[in-house]
Formats: sequence, structure tokens, C-alpha cells
Amino acid sequence: MILVMGLGYVGLTTAVGLAYKKNKVFGFDVDADKVSKIKRGSMPFLEPGVGQALQATLKTGHFCPTMDLASAVRDSKVIMICVGTPSTPEGVDLKYIYAALDGILPHIKGRKVIVIRSTVPPGTACGEIAGFIESRGFKVGRDIGLASNPEFLREGSAWADFLEGNRIVVGASDKKSLGVLRGIYRGFPGTFLQVSLTTAEFVKYLSNTLLATLISFSNEMATFAEHLEDIDVKTSFKLLHMDKRWWGQPASMAAYVYPGCGFGGACLPKDTLAMLRSAESRKFPMPLLKSVLEVNTQRPQAVLKQINARADGKMTGKRVTVLGLSFKPNTNDVRHTPALPIIEGLLREGAKVTVYDPVAMADFQATGAAVTYAPSFEQAVKKAQYVVICTAWPQFKKVFTMFPKARIIDGRYMGEPQAARRRE
Repeated sequence: MILVMGLGYVGLTTAVGLAYKKNKVFGFDVDADKVSKIKRGSMPFLEPGVGQALQATLKTGHFCPTMDLASAVRDSKVIMICVGTPSTPEGVDLKYIYAALDGILPHIKGRKVIVIRSTVPPGTACGEIAGFIESRGFKVGRDIGLASNPEFLREGSAWADFLEGNRIVVGASDKKSLGVLRGIYRGFPGTFLQVSLTTAEFVKYLSNTLLATLISFSNEMATFAEHLEDIDVKTSFKLLHMDKRWWGQPASMAAYVYPGCGFGGACLPKDTLAMLRSAESRKFPMPLLKSVLEVNTQRPQAVLKQINARADGKMTGKRVTVLGLSFKPNTNDVRHTPALPIIEGLLREGAKVTVYDPVAMADFQATGAAVTYAPSFEQAVKKAQYVVICTAWPQFKKVFTMFPKARIIDGRYMGEPQAARRRE
């Protein structure tokens, strides 16, 4: 038995979708008129596919809209909160989540799993929400399981997205709650992905902020193109979309939407700066493109901060091995490589730096960096106190079987668990 709190786009689609999969689902909303309308099989908003399924699940009895919250809580094992989290100047207003919890908690007898499907900032579930629940006398993980299960529904195609989505992301406070959620989604085709509570929240924002950034990038570029004149904006973007990387050929665009030490090489730094300077020379601001270069400059410094944190700020005399000198694998190109500012920073801190790259060491020597060049991977890591991965050469994955994670600074996210980077 499942109770869905909030019957808006996300809540009603979730409730009807779970009922369509033969679960017994209660649906509650503070708007009595909305609940009454849904009981009659009438949709309160337009969402193709949901209306027909609503009528079908009402007939079978799998979906039961109700205003009797106490009974619904008592009879449900899982409670999904799908209420709004409106934007405020400070971020997000959680008042509707707290109101939902205030309505639920007085009626809880026995263990329940509370699932947050509303979009909330990373850290909210294990922070504010867990704190709110425990302030009412419950222990999260013991009396109440807490889970985060973000939705990836697009208005206008939410029904297909819910039933046929390729990923089901779930973070939970405990294994028992995770098992309950796994059981609910067993009949869905999407891959069930177990993550931490905060990772589940983060992934939702990661998705939406990327889409927002892509739209703003396109608009910034289009506005500049209109300023220049004699540019066919529509055709330009169609030509951009013909790049086979959008379709995974010859490389996947996903390889670019992945964190690392920063971008380098001959093209990306040079061309991004050239476009920015061209705009500035015409008194045309391009804040997004300017930020792209600023973030890229800051990224090696962020890696250096991680190294310093591992060494408690005492780098003098520490033996640090840097793995990878080329700006990316399968090339010996060291132009604008992010390895260089990282190595320079280590040297300024007094570290003894050894480097290794399978193909790029001869080219890197032209930088004049005062480092020791190891003849092999094994020699490079032999006496290292800390290892920094700057290039994602596949053979560097061996380091994760040789060193504890606290001694590895994984600048390319090749294998280190995210939790090892927290608060650094």
C-alpha cells in the first residue's frame, strides 16, 4: 500500500503510474475540490496518457483518491511526498514538505518509509527533513525509513517518462527501506540505481541546471551572432547539431559532460578565449563564456586544495606522484594541460614531485618544471605518499588497488568514491 501526498503533475502521474502497475495507491491533496474531481475520473490539468489510465485504475480500485489522511497513513507502508517546493530569493521554500510531514507523522503507527519525490536541494533529506522528523520523536532509519526518489518527468510526456524511463534513482537511509523501494519498482524497465540520499537529490539538479545552461549558452551565442549580422543563426545551430558526438560518434558528448581537472589542448582554450575577446572588442558582454574560462582556471586550484586537505596543509617534503601529463588520453599533446598548474602549485608548496605519462614526458620537459621523470608507472608510484591522477589513462586505474583512497587524488574521477571528496 502506497500513499502519494500531493496530486499535481508529479504526484498524480506517480500515483496513477504505480496503480497502473497493480499497486494499491492512495492519493491525498489538501485541495478537496481537486480530489473530488480526480475521484470522478476528471483530470485537473492536461497530461496526455494519464487521464485514460486514471479512469482505468479507478475502475480496478488500484487507485483511491481520499481526504481521509489518517486512514491512508495507517494503511500504507510507503508514503511518497510530491508537494511543491516553490522558488524563493533565498532558494527553495520547504513549507509544503513540512506541512505534509505534520499531517503524516501524528498518524504513524509502526514502521513506514517516507519518500521525497519533491525536488529539494542536495543535503535536505539527511539534514532539515531528517531533523524535522526526529524532532517529532521518531528515529530515522529505525522508526521511519527516509528515501529520496527524484522524478525525471517532462510536462506533456510525463506518462511515458514514468512508465518507460531508463533510470530509477533511489537514495535511502537504510537497507530495509531501499529494499521496499526496489520491490515497488520491480515491474519497471528502468535501471534501479542505488545512491546516497544526497546524491539522489543532486542528480535532479545536475540534470536541470545542465539543460538550463545549454539553453542560456545557445541564447548568448545567438544574441552575439545577431549583433555581428550576416550570420544565419538557425542554420548555424543546425550545423552544430550535425556533430556526430551528439549521437555518440566518433566519441560521446557524455565524455565532455564529465568532471575532471579542466579542459586543455590546442582548441578549446584558444577558441573560447578568442570568441570572448571578439565579443569584448565590440563591447558585447558574454558572461557565460567568461565564466567558462574562469571555472577552467579555478579547477586545477580545486585539485590542489584536495591534496592540501589530505596532507593537513603540510606539503613541504611530501612525495607526490602526478600521473598523466597530456591534456587527455591517447595523445602526447601537453598544450594547456591542467597537469602543469597542478604541478606548479605542488612545487610552490614544497612537495617533491615525480611524474609519469606513457607518451607525453618528452614534450612536457619543455615546460622546465623541476620534477623527477619516472621511467615506468611502477617506479612512479613506488615511494609516493600521495598520487594525483591528471589524465585518464586506463592503466592508471591500477592505483586504486595499490593505495588507500585517502592517498589518491582522483582528478579524473576514475574510481574514487565521491564520499572521499566530501567537505574538502
